[in-house]
Amino acid sequence: MVKCVVELSELGIEFHSRLAIKAQVLADFVVELTYDKASISTPTWDLYVDGSSTSMDRGGGIVLVSPQGDKFKYTTKLEYPSSNNEVEYETLLVGGKLALASWAKQIIIYSDLQLVVN
Repeated sequence: MVKCVVELSELGIEFHSRLAIKAQVLADFVVELTYDKASISTPTWDLYVDGSSTSMDRGGGIVLVSPQGDKFKYTTKLEYPSSNNEVEYETLLVGGKLALASWAKQIIIYSDLQLVVN
């Protein structure tokens, strides 16, 4: 510590050690900057997606439920050969875009394919 002070003084820089922070000041600071998640609630939207791929058809269904309980139902259809996982993924992307277009800030996604959701 002394070596550091000597080297800094040669450059015209003064070293002052920090004073201790009083515990009450620190506690007041923490209380002021923390918030209760329950008091600042963001409406939660539910997004249900399911996709299917067969040799004849590839598509998915989307149900977007608003915090007020309104249900919006959509379907998607892919025009190119794809696996079941790809259809599920594409359906989730379309559902996410619809949720964003609805100004949803918090979304809970329900799907039968955990690989896609996670």
